[in-house]
Amino acid sequence: MQVPQTSHDANKSATLEMRQRHWDKIKEALSILNLATGEQIAEQAKMDYHAVMRRLSEMERLEMVYKPGGKIPTSTNRLAYQYAIRTTDTIVPIIENHYREGVTTASDYAAELIAKTKQQQLIQKQLFDEPENI
Repeated sequence: MQVPQTSHDANKSATLEMRQRHWDKIKEALSILNLATGEQIAEQAKMDYHAVMRRLSEMERLEMVYKPGGKIPTSTNRLAYQYAIRTTDTIVPIIENHYREGVTTASDYAAELIAKTKQQQLIQKQLFDEPENI
């Protein structure tokens, strides 16, 4: 078997059977841990952290797991979401925005800068596009 050279190649080579094996390992780990971060799940399931996070993303989309809310520190002191197995009677909490109404966020500043930059580019373009009145 040829080793994938890119993440796209690796994703294409991931068969449904392989994904199912990973999902089963993750579900088994979560049944022991109940509530855990990707790092904790990877350790319990003896899997690569990045593979676990890819599978958790798929499992969340397929409504197999969910984020019950809240983050806890990882071994590197970074905050990470916790995951839990989703059952038929699971009520998934709605996670509210992390910012308060009326408070300017970094995203707001970025959008403002992008708008200003685009406006400046349009002004420069107009200067070069206008016919000379000589």
